[in-house]
Amino acid sequence: MFAKRTIIACAVTSLAVGGGTATAASLITSKDIKDESIQNRDVKKETITMSRLAQSTQDLIREKGGGPAGPTGPAGAQGPQGPAGARGEAGPQGPAGAQGPAGAPARTPEYAVVTVFVNRGNGPSAFATYSAPLGSPAGTSTGGDFRFSCTPAQAPCKISYGAAVISDQSTDSAQVYPRLLIHKQANLANAPITFCEYADGANNNGGLASIPRVASQDAGTAMQTPLSMGIGGTLDCGSTQAYTPAVTEIWVPAASNGASTAFYDVAASFAFSPGFDFPPGE
Repeated sequence: MFAKRTIIACAVTSLAVGGGTATAASLITSKDIKDESIQNRDVKKETITMSRLAQSTQDLIREKGGGPAGPTGPAGAQGPQGPAGARGEAGPQGPAGAQGPAGAPARTPEYAVVTVFVNRGNGPSAFATYSAPLGSPAGTSTGGDFRFSCTPAQAPCKISYGAAVISDQSTDSAQVYPRLLIHKQANLANAPITFCEYADGANNNGGLASIPRVASQDAGTAMQTPLSMGIGGTLDCGSTQAYTPAVTEIWVPAASNGASTAFYDVAASFAFSPGFDFPPGE
């Protein structure tokens, strides 16, 4: 680093004898300073500014970075979030994963089927067949109404029912709750329709009848087995049937009040239990 200083020297003073004085002064310039005679100690601290240095010296100072770095200042406030960048290209497809285990086979639905039979002297005939898919957690119901006639030659006419569950999932038994309401009407003009018989449950305690689970081709045979019905404390239709609290057939007579033929209306409904473990009626 170079230094330059304007040095003002004291004037050489000559004193004249005889009562008079005289002062003389002259300016010391760079010509009066011997080269390399000014030392660092001859320059007052903080008196030479950057602008007083040669341009080449200023450039050198800036190139070398100046003095040592000061301490790190405090962090500034976080700026706003910048805009989202452009979407990158899709990467290559990864390798195929291992095949997972095989799932459980699909279960085919189960169907409850029930047939109501009427025997008019020549064996049971299917008068009504009902079916419904099982699976409701509250159970499944099905049923309907039909009418048949009974003549003296056919009497007593006998009503029965059989049921099964068509399934390929299990061979466990299922259960059904039967209800059959029977009304009669004589074959006469303006004859009233009157109550004949009511079966409620598999017995008089609201029991369930146990029915098989079978393949579809075996359902017809399974339904031909008559199931128990509870008919209350008496027989109400006036037939010759001997009374028992639970029967597999309900007998009805041919007619009354001088009519040769009677008509019977049967309203049937059947409720099937939702699961395998529902206990059958005793």
